[in-house]
Amino acid sequence: MGFSIYRAQHGRRHRDAKPLRGFGPGVVEIVARHDGDTFRAVDTVRFEGAV
Repeated sequence: MGFSIYRAQHGRRHRDAKPLRGFGPGVVEIVARHDGDTFRAVDTVRFEGAV
């Protein structure tokens, strides 16, 4: 999951990352499966006007 976030920070997309519905293209959901469990992380790639 950390590698997926790393790629997003550099403008790339990991195969497990996809846009989170309802939030626009700047919010990415990363889904990882391990031992029958599912883990999710949400990464904000860009907010317009943010400082």
